[in-house]
Amino acid sequence: MIERINKSNWGNFFIVQSYYFQNDLFKAEKILFKQFNKNIEDKKILDIGIGIGRTTKYLSKKTKTYTGIDYSEKMINTAKTLFPKLNLKVMDAKKLDFPNNSFDFVLFSFNGIDCVDLNSRITIFKEIHRVLKKNGIFMFSFHNYLSYNKKSPTLKFTLNPLLLIVRMYCFLVSHFNINRYKKYEIKEKLYGMFLDGGGGLFNLVNFYIIPTFQKQLLSKLFKTKLYDTQGNIIINKKKFFNKENWMIYAICQKKIVVK
Repeated sequence: MIERINKSNWGNFFIVQSYYFQNDLFKAEKILFKQFNKNIEDKKILDIGIGIGRTTKYLSKKTKTYTGIDYSEKMINTAKTLFPKLNLKVMDAKKLDFPNNSFDFVLFSFNGIDCVDLNSRITIFKEIHRVLKKNGIFMFSFHNYLSYNKKSPTLKFTLNPLLLIVRMYCFLVSHFNINRYKKYEIKEKLYGMFLDGGGGLFNLVNFYIIPTFQKQLLSKLFKTKLYDTQGNIIINKKKFFNKENWMIYAICQKKIVVK
């Protein structure tokens, strides 16, 4: 049910439009893309959960073999208007319609993988492992459970009457969504799914996971290193408790799995 809620809301007009204002790479992405440029430039790239193309703008310039996908048809349709010449498809990461060993580099950015539950998360990891070439790189980010803080809708006053109406609308809709979706939240010892204000209207139930547990889930498929929001590799586990590291980046190199 959670996945149906999230998928439906990713097609919400306001969420799609909001992505026009999120059109730049994050600091860690800039640093890690530069650090792993040899795995990106002139390589076969799969960009998952592209939205309307925040990362498309950068990665498509690095290679002639770029493919971008998203499970939201409205997101992809908007992205196609911005990048009409690129290979952009509606596709679910749980069932990647590509042959084995197809890509050198796979990206799942901005915590996009956190829109699904634990079982689907594991399925996605297996699918990405399957389509990656030998020694291929998978990069993604995820919500850090150790820095999770419960959030509530806020209403900021303004003298601008039109802006105040918009803010009041968002405030009321957010409370409506909390009452509607609260029952779907999950709280476990190592992970959880919460209405954290994602999407701006408390209409997305996002997955949070303890970083060491996330690394453990990846261990059979990938050799993984974790990075903070500044693009620095995390060696000291105390960094996981830093509120600035609400999002963690993972760089995963494909392992050969003997069945």
